[in-house]
Amino acid sequence: MFAPLLVATAASLATVDHLGAGDGDHRPIATRAPYPANMADDVRRPGFNGRLWVSRPILGWSQQGPYPVASGSPGAEAYGAYGQEDATVYARIGHLVVGISPWEQIDEQGLQRYEAARNFWLREQGFTGGVRTMINDARVWKAEDAPHAEHHAEAPASTPLPRATITLPAELPRQRRRFRVDAAPSLPGGGPARISWPAGAPADAVARTEARGGVIGGDAPSRVITQAR
Repeated sequence: MFAPLLVATAASLATVDHLGAGDGDHRPIATRAPYPANMADDVRRPGFNGRLWVSRPILGWSQQGPYPVASGSPGAEAYGAYGQEDATVYARIGHLVVGISPWEQIDEQGLQRYEAARNFWLREQGFTGGVRTMINDARVWKAEDAPHAEHHAEAPASTPLPRATITLPAELPRQRRRFRVDAAPSLPGGGPARISWPAGAPADAVARTEARGGVIGGDAPSRVITQAR
């Protein structure tokens, strides 16, 4: 399906000259470079590297859309170019200029030059061959209409906003992280109680218990137990 359309497009553009072409110009695409060739570049130049990755947002609070758009295989979203599905690469094939989609891979035999032009454009525009910048979709799409956004409008922009807040009842007694439990001098029933330590208990605690016969109560002094919560 792609080959007949390509031939028809090439025939209709047979009289189109190369845009900006000159002697010794071997660029596989007919558009100008985003930065002059043979000139020192600056890593701080916008577009040098780190192009923003834009994908179709999937936000839990979103009611409708945006919806996916067909752009071939693998498609614009595979390159972080959602919203640019209509972009066109003007491939230079001999003396012809043919428009193709940058998001659709061309695997047909004999069309390798179109695929090379497509990959050249992707690298030159920063979609491949470098690093990409990825940030939260809500920031990319300016999601001011998210639920509770107006509730936190007065909060500073640098303060993280909680998704939920748990409020404790005012009458609930506050407890410390560490608390004391005083054992009574005598246990209910007046008799001693035997202590059984689980496996892995502290050796010094087990030794102290065994020194007292493994029991508490009776004439044994009261103990103070400290437990960390």
